[in-house]
Amino acid sequence: MITRLKTSKIAKERLDGLNSVLRMSSNAVILRYAIAKSIECEKDVLSDPDAEVLDNSGFEITRQTLFGENEVVYKTLFGVSYTDKDEMFFPTLTNMHIERGLKILEREYKFAGNKDKFIKNIISKL
Repeated sequence: MITRLKTSKIAKERLDGLNSVLRMSSNAVILRYAIAKSIECEKDVLSDPDAEVLDNSGFEITRQTLFGENEVVYKTLFGVSYTDKDEMFFPTLTNMHIERGLKILEREYKFAGNKDKFIKNIISKL
């Protein structure tokens, strides 16, 4: 079982940029939110060019740090429930959702213009 995931260099830069303005408690918080934003998309992550992972030279995170006790929930949301598809779930699909989700978050932050408006937009969608 693979226990570590490495994002693309571009995803790391997006993550760093978002974390510098949002100042979350950890990168995992932003990554979880990015995954959630990606899951909301109607387009299948496997056929979305925005989800393409170009390299693996970015931020490294462990499976446990990212999912904790909620891994089965993420597997269900990704549509992967069988253990024989574990490598498809982690790192493949997880990395693709991170890639696409970070792009979405970056666009939403730029649209909002600042941290307060960005957070208000997040809260209003709950």
